[in-house]
Amino acid sequence: MNINNLTSTLINIGKQLIVPSINNNPIKYYVEKNDTMDSICNKFKININNLMQQNNLNTKDLIEGQVLIIKND
Repeated sequence: MNINNLTSTLINIGKQLIVPSINNNPIKYYVEKNDTMDSICNKFKININNLMQQNNLNTKDLIEGQVLIIKND
């Protein structure tokens, strides 16, 4: 529940959930409004430098709808 910031087990229709990979396959994450590099890294418990390197980013600036590849190495 923590990774999706849920306070209850009830889920609304259409709610997108993040499902952690159990086999270390990369996850596609779509940047949402108000997401920051810090908040995404905290959510997935990954290092900012690793996330930026994995996605060939040279800035922490994000755009809503941008796709990030999350790898838990």
